[in-house]
Amino acid sequence: MSAAGDPARAKAALRAAVRERARGLSADERARRSEALVRRVLTDPAWRAATAVVGFVGRGHEPDTGPLLAAALAAGRPLYLPRVARRDPPALAFAAVRDLDALRPGAFRIPEPSGEAAPLPPGALILVPGLAFDPAGRRLGHGWGFYDAALADPPPGAVLVGLCLAPFLVERVPAGPRDVPVHRVVTDEGSYGPPA
Repeated sequence: MSAAGDPARAKAALRAAVRERARGLSADERARRSEALVRRVLTDPAWRAATAVVGFVGRGHEPDTGPLLAAALAAGRPLYLPRVARRDPPALAFAAVRDLDALRPGAFRIPEPSGEAAPLPPGALILVPGLAFDPAGRRLGHGWGFYDAALADPPPGAVLVGLCLAPFLVERVPAGPRDVPVHRVVTDEGSYGPPA
């Protein structure tokens, strides 16, 4: 079976291509593109309508989300961040965060909250990381399944917004039956999908 007919093989090939592209992204370009993406998110209707923000700490070639997390706290919006609750089967827990300096490296050395796990509120804006996205909202993750499991049953009225830098918006991400698409994708160069 060709990679095109096998989602797992097609995803592996795309991951390799994206990681190769990421090696060419300088720290300066990541910073410049991240700043432009943050400006887009802060003016997005989904940001203005959100009852709470569910964020992530960007790493590698992902956008620097620090300014978005700080903006949520400065605006008095409830902010939730994920932590790995279990590896097999994969599960994320989300905890309210009031101080970004209190985050500590957790699984995969990603800064995580240590507070009590809490259910995500209705109407939350859920910012979703990925290695790559396509304009239809399909997401390429690292292959562990944490976000697909966590987002399979989002809270009522939640809006899932994938964040990626424009070089990692691809024509099509292969998807299987367990892959959860986002409602919209925001990059430093544009937004894709219906407005919230």
